[in-house]
Amino acid sequence: QPETDVHWTPPRKEQDKEDQSKHSQGLLYTPNELLESYLCAKQLDRAEFLFAKIRNGSTDTRADVTTYNTYLRVLIENTRVGNGGRAKTEELLQEMESAGIEANVMTYNCLIELEMVNKDLKGVWSWFGKMPMEPDVMTFSHLLTWLKDNSNAVPEEQTQKFYTALYSYVQKESLHLNEDLIVLIIDECIRASGRCKKPILDAILTHFVSQKLLLSFSCYGKLFTYFAQTKSIDKIIELHSQMEIYDLKPNEVTCGCLLEAYLSCGRIDKVIEFYESPSLVIKPFNVIIYTILVRAYAKTKNFRKIMELYKKVKAENTTQLNLIAYNTLLDCCVQCEQCGVMEEILREMIEESKSRKGEDSLVPDIITYSTIIKGLCKWQQFEKALKLYQEMKMKKMKLDEVVFNLLLNGCVKQKGAHKIAMELIDDMKQYNIPCSKYTYSILIKLYMKTNDIAKILEIYEEMKSRNVVPGVVVYTCLLQACIKAKVIVKAIEIFGDMRVQGIIPDQVAYNTMVNGCVYSGKLMNACDALCEAMQRNIRLADDIYDNVLRNLLTYKHMSPLQKQQYATIVCNYVALNGIKVNQEHYYQAVSYTHLTLPTICSV
Repeated sequence: QPETDVHWTPPRKEQDKEDQSKHSQGLLYTPNELLESYLCAKQLDRAEFLFAKIRNGSTDTRADVTTYNTYLRVLIENTRVGNGGRAKTEELLQEMESAGIEANVMTYNCLIELEMVNKDLKGVWSWFGKMPMEPDVMTFSHLLTWLKDNSNAVPEEQTQKFYTALYSYVQKESLHLNEDLIVLIIDECIRASGRCKKPILDAILTHFVSQKLLLSFSCYGKLFTYFAQTKSIDKIIELHSQMEIYDLKPNEVTCGCLLEAYLSCGRIDKVIEFYESPSLVIKPFNVIIYTILVRAYAKTKNFRKIMELYKKVKAENTTQLNLIAYNTLLDCCVQCEQCGVMEEILREMIEESKSRKGEDSLVPDIITYSTIIKGLCKWQQFEKALKLYQEMKMKKMKLDEVVFNLLLNGCVKQKGAHKIAMELIDDMKQYNIPCSKYTYSILIKLYMKTNDIAKILEIYEEMKSRNVVPGVVVYTCLLQACIKAKVIVKAIEIFGDMRVQGIIPDQVAYNTMVNGCVYSGKLMNACDALCEAMQRNIRLADDIYDNVLRNLLTYKHMSPLQKQQYATIVCNYVALNGIKVNQEHYYQAVSYTHLTLPTICSV
């Protein structure tokens, strides 16, 4: 019996000499075969008894590595049923060593599996690290299966070591790997890429692609999913081409994975090309493929095609649209500014829901309501959006941050909606929904409309206390609010916080800060911010440089040396980048530098 087989198989008809001798003595099985039979029949007590007889020499056959490996599997089964057995492993290994029996890869696979059954993380990786030989297909299958539920508990160093060994094995055995192991490898890569980017996993799957292996539809689908996560559009196209070379027509599942991969990588043209191809083989589409096509056409704002698909599905009556498909359609209506069609589709959905129950139910969920509220706020129908919100509360739906953010954003666009916004914030607290970075940004915009700098700064302090780091847009809004309220010192403080948090200001933020400091008499801060922007190669509006140069000439709170340094940096940047400023301001500033700088284009 091969040592890598899990199940025992009877002897072949063509017996070798040992089998013939065995049967001539009236023996049906060798002791090892009988031990395997007891294991397969779950007669673990008999297996224990027979192993004891073999090891103490009570049988004609001496114990060998197969005997010990089979007994290790008996211990695994005993552990599964709660009878223990793990404590005997060290004793068995010492006994094997004393008898001159060398442990093989199957021995270590059994030891690893035994630790898995015991849920001993250290034990698993300890035996894997002690293996004196290269792991085999069973080793990797065991560990990959185990990682499904235990990946978060495994130290980074151990997983990296395992992935390295796996990559080495794949490179050597890629043409002989079985389908089950390939699926396990791809699944692990998909899970790991969701946690963090691991180049070695990408290398493993890239190797599969480069070997042009003939895989199953399931493997192709999983590979498309992985490369979609890593945005590797070249690998997706290459895999698709390989399928065409092998004349493999993707089934519905693989096709869905392929189209989703193209869509997530922004290759809308590939999705549309697939649908409009005259050689299309998948007809009719399932609901997943239909939903992907609708999303693709929504990206191109081709609402005519979306409705063409919708009417075609309704007319053929072969694909039953689910709630996800209807929600996608409603979202497309919002994206394509089709308010009337959205209401019509919603009515059809509600009408159809009357005849469908259970998993096929079309009862509007929170995504349905959120989508409609988004559309109504976008089309300035805020009162209708509020009515829907009240309806959700009456139905005791589980409200989330998205609904509140949509409504708060609607308040920003409405006149006199400040009171409603405060009521929504109170409701958020009542539903225990914390404000996110996006919620805070909406509130800052809301208070900017009323120039309430005190409230804006209060929100900023609350964000800091909750360790919510604003994005560059929110920071820019804070700077604009402070400068408008003439609290430049606070603006300078916030600009410093921004850089401490590692948020790199963009062109708008630098424009706001430099101009604000110039007009507030903080020219040195303005020059520092401008020099920082130049170092980052962020070009600001031309008038910013002109304002700085003009004020630099008359500014009294700066030493001549500082003026010379700033004038040199700014004039040099202006000349090299073809920035249009007032020539008089430029040449007067150049006079401070004592340098010969090139002529410039005037405003």
